[in-house]
Amino acid sequence: MKKLFLLFIAASLLCFAERPTLKEMRDLWAQRTQGTNLALGKKCQLVPDTDYRLTKSDSDPYDLTDGKFASKGEERLWFYKGTVGWYEGLGHSFIKIDLENTEPVEKIVIRLLGGSTGNFKFPQRMTVHVSKDGKAYHEASSMQKLAPCESNQCDWKRYYYLDETELHWGKAWTYPFELAVNAEARYIILEIKAETASIFSDEMAVIKAETKSADFNEAYKAPAQEIPMEGLLIRTRLPELAIMAGLPAPQKLLVRDLRPADVKKTDFGKLVMEFPKGVKIIDDKDFTSEEIENGIKYEYDLKKSKGKTPVFYLAAEENVTGNASIYAVTSEGAQFKHVVPVKVVKPPVVGQFKRLHVSLSWMSESIGRSWPDFWNNWRRLGFNVVSSFPRWWWNAASTKSGQEYVEAAHKEGFKVIMNDSSLHVMTNNKKPGHEIFCTIPKNDTHRWLCPSYKGEFYQKELERVRRCTRDGKPDYVFYDIEIWHQAKNSSSKCTRCQEAIKASGKTQDEFLFERGKEIMADLKEAIRLGAQDAGIPMPVIGSYGRQPASPKYGIEKWEDTYPSSLDMAQPSLYVCGRAQDIHNNILKNHKILGNKKIIPWLTAGTYGEFDSYKIEQMVLEALLNGACGITYFQASDFFDTPMDFYYHAKALAEIQPYEDLVMDGVVTEVKGNNADLTYSMLVKGKEALLLVGNYKAAKPEVTVTLPFKPKKVLDLRNNDTKLKAKGNVFSFTVPKDDIRLFYIK
Repeated sequence: MKKLFLLFIAASLLCFAERPTLKEMRDLWAQRTQGTNLALGKKCQLVPDTDYRLTKSDSDPYDLTDGKFASKGEERLWFYKGTVGWYEGLGHSFIKIDLENTEPVEKIVIRLLGGSTGNFKFPQRMTVHVSKDGKAYHEASSMQKLAPCESNQCDWKRYYYLDETELHWGKAWTYPFELAVNAEARYIILEIKAETASIFSDEMAVIKAETKSADFNEAYKAPAQEIPMEGLLIRTRLPELAIMAGLPAPQKLLVRDLRPADVKKTDFGKLVMEFPKGVKIIDDKDFTSEEIENGIKYEYDLKKSKGKTPVFYLAAEENVTGNASIYAVTSEGAQFKHVVPVKVVKPPVVGQFKRLHVSLSWMSESIGRSWPDFWNNWRRLGFNVVSSFPRWWWNAASTKSGQEYVEAAHKEGFKVIMNDSSLHVMTNNKKPGHEIFCTIPKNDTHRWLCPSYKGEFYQKELERVRRCTRDGKPDYVFYDIEIWHQAKNSSSKCTRCQEAIKASGKTQDEFLFERGKEIMADLKEAIRLGAQDAGIPMPVIGSYGRQPASPKYGIEKWEDTYPSSLDMAQPSLYVCGRAQDIHNNILKNHKILGNKKIIPWLTAGTYGEFDSYKIEQMVLEALLNGACGITYFQASDFFDTPMDFYYHAKALAEIQPYEDLVMDGVVTEVKGNNADLTYSMLVKGKEALLLVGNYKAAKPEVTVTLPFKPKKVLDLRNNDTKLKAKGNVFSFTVPKDDIRLFYIK
């Protein structure tokens, strides 16, 4: 009982330290499904049709609600008819249930198969949609899977992490996921996006809410949307089509193909977009177009891109109004028509920073080449750095093209990042059993890089890094090394590692950290030699996820690599709009470092989408708490709406006139009488920047004690100069989920 109690706590707060037993998972299911199961015996609509021959049966619509697990023994769900299974689809499935009456619902619990290093993996994302009428659906909750390097963000509400690497040694198991609903609903759709193509489940419960919290039915404040369950569906992610006037940004649409598998392979269909007057596609050579009443219609043959929609760029006049219609046309005719209002915004003007670093580290050269008037538009968005990928320059032609891009960037006044997945490249095209991998008796199927390996291919990898530096002429090198998460476990079973550990006279941990130190030093030396070959200054080096606030990363320790091999901290903050987390992390790292050599990795939606306005908050929290710049992963996360770029630029435009204050100002504790607000301040002499965030839906009123009596207070978000302080006491309001940003002199 004690172990079970601790397991329940672990399941709520942490990832499991070891693979749980079948009994523990069934006990956890029992605990999470206590109460009235409203789904019991109800029929489910499964979209697309289930396709795995060993589990497919006429009972599939009832298998998830029959109150029975698929098997009594080991849960190899893919062998049992009581399981619902998708295996050959696109890894994107929907489970719809009609409760027959509108009911108060607390949560959904569903058992899903995952945990292996193969095809059976836990889902990438799960989303619950609720409706009272079966037409208008609202998102109630979602939960996103985290990568190992982001596992510290696991909260089991919006984000989860379950180890599927070395701890479970490739063996699949079943976990009872719990997703909040907290709303009245008759119809519920559970949307599951898989990491691989497969999704397997044998039971789902919808638990009745016995009490109603203050935020009950909060889901219905989310935008309503129709969720068609058949055909070829194309839509925007948001319930609007946003366009920045005078600054085209890349856009892409979502495709959901719910047609039979044999139809998908041959009938790709056409994308049709109908825009009101004043909206047009820039560089529309891949589209056909014709004028229609009050607008223009574009068509694109989806066969050109194998069913995916292309990236396109829109221009619009500032006064455009009206709706856009987006849909597919197949051999069966026009599909569901997605109609959304057009929203045109005027982007802020951002000057180019001279000292702050602003980049999007994961954006390929091809995007820059295809973006109309790229250099001017990139500058207008506040970026002063571009990324390059010399490791993808495979031949003379691609190397020449890449070097021309880098040369153009430098000519336009931009600095250049060499984005390098060092060590990962070494594993490309290597089969299990290769000499670079751990030598583990009776296990020759893994591809775990051996930390003690220093042979021929390691030396070739260092030569590659040197060559890429020489050819790429970067100003920065940002590593993306995520290959050591399994190293402690694999090295404990590796005969080569164990021999090296024994010969070293060190403990395993001491040996691994020593190797991590050596590897990072070797990489830096390769970069130094490459820079010397190219006749350029030594690039500034950073490495994704490395930070003093979390000093151990795989086989590396922060104090062993900074400042000897790394020049900065690069915390990974894929926190999807949680500005408070960014505030806390940057402030902690700054206090430990005692300087501003921090460039965090932010995101516009890597682990789940969020409202674009939060990007402004994220950027400001980073820069006002000790960072000397920001970078992003990845470009495609910006393609769902230009509003991501808009709010990024808005934050930068607000502080651009005060760049020296951001870089030279002292991070200063500021006191306010509202403890539920978040305070950030930079002070330089008699100047200050003050940022206050209301991220906890707190009371808006606040009084702040300033470090000096100001003569000038300027609200930087609306240029309001009428604000006054009484002595050094300043009172104002911060609306819920909003910020206030002031320049004080």
